[in-house]
Amino acid sequence: MKHLFTVGLALLLFALVPSANAFTFTETVKTDYTFLGDGHTYDYASLIDFGRQDYGIFNGEWLWNGDEAEWEHSLPNLSFPPHKIDKAKIWIDAAYVDRHNNVVEVSGAYELGTLNRWGFDNSTFDLGFLPESEWEGGELEFEIEVSDGYWTNGIRLDRAYLLLDYSNTNGGSDAVAAVPEPGTLLLVGLGLAGLGLRRRRR
Repeated sequence: MKHLFTVGLALLLFALVPSANAFTFTETVKTDYTFLGDGHTYDYASLIDFGRQDYGIFNGEWLWNGDEAEWEHSLPNLSFPPHKIDKAKIWIDAAYVDRHNNVVEVSGAYELGTLNRWGFDNSTFDLGFLPESEWEGGELEFEIEVSDGYWTNGIRLDRAYLLLDYSNTNGGSDAVAAVPEPGTLLLVGLGLAGLGLRRRRR
């Protein structure tokens, strides 16, 4: 009996210790991405899907009370100046959010607020306040501290989309110039050579 009590107490203490979960997730980076949530086309988007993709729409990662979820979004290659952030936000899709006390942070220093528990449990946070130095590091780190649960004692984290508009204050273009393929150059060269031969014969 004493042994069972000791094991039960150890399990309880283990459950109460916060843990930073190692996630399974897939990141897809897109340019000129139209987000259905607001209909706006963003210059850059880092789309993260949590969990195993073969689970379909139920592929999210479960987080329990005391868990800390951490993940990173890749950033475009920006430098200030000449770049300027025009619009930036993070959209987080979670399920079974019962209370307004699951805190979201960015870069370990800025608290964005808590996950929304109304509607479809989708939460959007503006990132326009972040200093320029945060956009130059190659990635942006996010964290959720979970403290939920009238019903499930946890939440399911499904997706997180980083959406970004930026501009070049020098007026230059950030678009990558298309490089002709070798086959295309060869065809153009043969065409010009053919025209040269034809002109000589005349």
